[in-house]
Amino acid sequence: MVAAALVLGVSSSLRAAGSERALIRDAGFRDGDVGYLVYDLERGQILRRHQPDKAFIPASMVKIVTGLVALEVLGAEYRFETRVFAAESAGGLHLHLSGGGDPVLVEEDLDELAEALVIAVAGRPVVRFTYDDAALPSLPLVDPSDDSLKPYNPPVSALSVNFNRQWLRWSRDEVHRVMRVSVRPDFGLALAGIASRAATDGRSIRIVDGPKPLYLLEPKVPAKGHRQVTVRDPAIRAATMLQFFAARSGLELPPPQLISGSPPNAQTIATHQSEPLIGIVEALLKYSNNLSAELIGLAAAKVIWRDVRNLAESAAAVRTWLAETIPAAADNRWRASNQSGLASDARVTPAALLAILQYAAQRRYGPESQPFLALLPEPSKTSPMKNLSLRAKSGTMFYARGQAGVLQSRSGRTLLFVLMHTDFAARRRYEQHPERFTAPVQAAAGVWLSRARLVEQAILKHWAASL
Repeated sequence: MVAAALVLGVSSSLRAAGSERALIRDAGFRDGDVGYLVYDLERGQILRRHQPDKAFIPASMVKIVTGLVALEVLGAEYRFETRVFAAESAGGLHLHLSGGGDPVLVEEDLDELAEALVIAVAGRPVVRFTYDDAALPSLPLVDPSDDSLKPYNPPVSALSVNFNRQWLRWSRDEVHRVMRVSVRPDFGLALAGIASRAATDGRSIRIVDGPKPLYLLEPKVPAKGHRQVTVRDPAIRAATMLQFFAARSGLELPPPQLISGSPPNAQTIATHQSEPLIGIVEALLKYSNNLSAELIGLAAAKVIWRDVRNLAESAAAVRTWLAETIPAAADNRWRASNQSGLASDARVTPAALLAILQYAAQRRYGPESQPFLALLPEPSKTSPMKNLSLRAKSGTMFYARGQAGVLQSRSGRTLLFVLMHTDFAARRRYEQHPERFTAPVQAAAGVWLSRARLVEQAILKHWAASL
């Protein structure tokens, strides 16, 4: 009912006032919480502006810059490599798995790598199996202030598989009247069970770290269900997964051990290469995976600054690139603490994002000379925006929402636009709430987001029709 009422209000505003700010006010939002810029790309004119120099929370719109800088610094044909080395050892071979920061490595890739190892080893015994993720910094979470179990907030490692996610499943055994809880895929690295009492902060799942992380569900869970959770130690999970697939192919590997780098005099015997970076960036902008953004960003940042130790330094390296390449963006209060946008302390102005879009509009990549703006996602076939000629990256965080991209108006104009909306007071209340990770609190924030999306859609439709 709220959504329907809002749509009616928006339609009425368009007929009566025809202004973006009227749409915002009629939807029950404050005019001061929104900023935007619309730029005619061919004529070089600003057509609409409102608070262009006010800083808002950008959320995943930061990924526009992450993808752009990666293509500029690493090149569109860059491929991430996951390699297995071999060195002679007493009694056989020492195999070593080295992660290269592949943001789209999945278990099927490790399965293929295991099959290649069987051929390369050629029946020789493997007496030691080690691994490392030293190519990039390893970090426990993308955003330490956010929920440590949510799949959008995983640990970061140069040896990551399946986006560092796994399934927690549970069901009731009707014969023995007990709940069976499991982690899948199961490589013996984690445990799961039912907690003896509910968590004090009201979460439905909590984690107890130890030799094997223990995932505990609250006592009152449905009789059957599943949920994705983050992997706690992604590098050893990847190594154990390779060990499992190798055994399935007939190659027995000893238990994996972490070391700081490949052994002396080791030679590469098997390699998995990712697809070219341009395809990875296109997927990043479409699916907005935070781990992918941080791994891509770290790889690019290490080219800009050789010694990058964490996500904040990765973001600082990118700001250095912006200052040298797009000064108008860096000078307009660009502030980010990582390269995914999963950080409520990030601040970006519409003017800074527009400067980046103006630069991006001139850039082409790859053998087919693909325009960067063509990498931005189009609306899905079920989207309310499906009838617009639109390519844009959205950003979503509780009490923060926006879009930036390119829009073709009905009059034939090519419009670059930035639209940002942040309720800082509501965001502060949310962050200070003692049970902010519980369903009721997050549902209330979700209502705000739904209303913000509707206003955003109405404004974009208004620009398409009137400019």
